[in-house]
Amino acid sequence: MSDIVITLKANVGFLIDTGAEKLFLVDENGKVVRDDIAMMATAYLAMKSKKGAAIAVPINASSTIDTLAKKFGANIKRTATSSRNIIVSKDDSDIALVCDSMGGFIFPEFQNAFDAIYAIGKVLEMTAKENLSLGNVIKEIPQFEVLHKSVPCPWDKKGQTMRKAIESVKTKK
Repeated sequence: MSDIVITLKANVGFLIDTGAEKLFLVDENGKVVRDDIAMMATAYLAMKSKKGAAIAVPINASSTIDTLAKKFGANIKRTATSSRNIIVSKDDSDIALVCDSMGGFIFPEFQNAFDAIYAIGKVLEMTAKENLSLGNVIKEIPQFEVLHKSVPCPWDKKGQTMRKAIESVKTKK
């Protein structure tokens, strides 16, 4: 996909998974956009296009989304990380976009399901409306890193472990 975008001098490239639910982005320079950055970029476009929009993201999304929301006067609603809970979260009528951090985008104005084809149309519409390239949108997003780590934990200790993890980072950014 990167080579095709560069060869055709395209403004953006899209790759759709086999179920047509997940969408992967390639910027105008042929760079594959990380899933968490793609989520931020799509949310940025939605917030910029629809003032006061509410965006639903999983609880494990970077706090950078909150920084962007302040910039545009948008509201961020946190969801559980499971696909079922992400999809159900769209039931709030004020939500303009629901994202997971793995290439899934829901635009509730259309349907309550991940839809890569519709997401392509919306990304194209919003970039055209705002006269922005995907690369320029990404440059507007503050840099961030998210560390994911799996830790084995017995089921009966999960609540206690989560409480301790939350308490250990309360004073950290």
